[in-house]
Amino acid sequence: MNSNSQYTFGDSEQAAERLALLARTYESATRELLLARAQRKPEHAVDLGCGPGYTTRLLHEVLEPRRTTGIDSSPRYIDAARKLEIPGLDFVVHDVLKPPFPVARAGLIFGRHLMAHVADLPAALLAFRELGAPGAQLIIQETETLVTSDPTLARYYECVSTMQAAHGQRTHVGAHLQAVCEKSPFQVEYSALRVLAQPARSMARLHLMNLRTWRFDERASSLFDPAELDSLDEGLQRIESGLLAAEPVENALRELVLRLPD
Repeated sequence: MNSNSQYTFGDSEQAAERLALLARTYESATRELLLARAQRKPEHAVDLGCGPGYTTRLLHEVLEPRRTTGIDSSPRYIDAARKLEIPGLDFVVHDVLKPPFPVARAGLIFGRHLMAHVADLPAALLAFRELGAPGAQLIIQETETLVTSDPTLARYYECVSTMQAAHGQRTHVGAHLQAVCEKSPFQVEYSALRVLAQPARSMARLHLMNLRTWRFDERASSLFDPAELDSLDEGLQRIESGLLAAEPVENALRELVLRLPD
């Protein structure tokens, strides 16, 4: 990420554990989208903001490209991803918002939960254009809404949205993406909502690991009373452990399939 698009959720061991859980939580939804909408066996596929490589491996497995490259700005995550040692899979340390890219142009580009960390969405799409071959697909999955009746989860969503807004980012970026994409170099081929009922305990575990990273962000420290974050931590622990029952979270994902002109 560049200076205007900071990944506020970190790349610590705990952050990496969270990404493993995130990958398991969204794997089925991503697999279904790829099987339904992505072109099979492209020469080269690229996973933007790949982290430790979970989505990259999924892309490679489902679409069977000749070569798949994961790109991430975190050397720590890329080192972890390279341990996969799967033929045809490669990983590169690079800022996904900064062309030129040190990889060949791709026939398919994928990003999941990336745009929520981008301050300038139109500039990001211009950057991704430089990565795509003529006719390339860009497939995006992003959160549009997170709806809960539980006050602890609801307050967490308020806090993380406030913290990201301080960085010029949007937690629920999916609600804004289609309009931005329609003004980009890409053509919108498909746009839809996928609504998931996420178990509250799984979501609380995700959010707890996330909170324990971003609460130490400089801006978050100035926005929130530490005592409130301690209380939020405790409440999420109670939901995760099952001590406090909560209804599933209604999680709507915006799914977009874009294409560059031939």
